[in-house]
Amino acid sequence: MTAKADAIELKNDEARKELVLASEVEKTWSDIIINAKTKLLSLPSKIAPLAAETDSPRLIAEQTKQIIYEVLEELAKPDTYKKRKHKKVAPTT
Repeated sequence: MTAKADAIELKNDEARKELVLASEVEKTWSDIIINAKTKLLSLPSKIAPLAAETDSPRLIAEQTKQIIYEVLEELAKPDTYKKRKHKKVAPTT
């Protein structure tokens, strides 16, 4: 296959959504990790008031579990990470 045919094949693959730019994948995963980190770091501020309001370890554990499941549900939503438009960059030689 010639270089021109390879380039055409790559463009066709991308048009059919069979090919994604590595930079797009990297950006999406970076967003996922940052979002997960933010959600995890917010847990103490959500759980601390519960611990202050009750002396029941069982109740605190149940409410903590509920908060964690809410965070996991939010992280699992596909709309949280919508497909981004990307700009083609000419290859450097």
